[in-house]
Amino acid sequence: MKLVQVDPSLLLQQTPRVTDSKSASKQDPEALRKTCQQFEAIFVQSMFKAMRSTVPDGGLFPKGMAEESFQDLMDMEVAKSAAEQGRLGLGDALFQQLSGKVDTKK
Repeated sequence: MKLVQVDPSLLLQQTPRVTDSKSASKQDPEALRKTCQQFEAIFVQSMFKAMRSTVPDGGLFPKGMAEESFQDLMDMEVAKSAAEQGRLGLGDALFQQLSGKVDTKK
């Protein structure tokens, strides 16, 4: 089985650029929130990929390249959906941190 390695910088190039998080959050908080959700989706997809790599291959038929591609696309869509729903809360926590809404005087 040939594994295809994806450079994480390619994934980051697909997300909108946020150069200064404080000024970006004041100018357009929805863009920052969307970027945080996209980061959460990438994180969840990476988690799925790591979990899937621990399961040994088996079955009646060997996996082909099409099935692997479909599985990667399916994982990405599930990760996007989970990030949009805020199930893990990682995107929300990141948004609060970057937008300066977290009380750091605890």
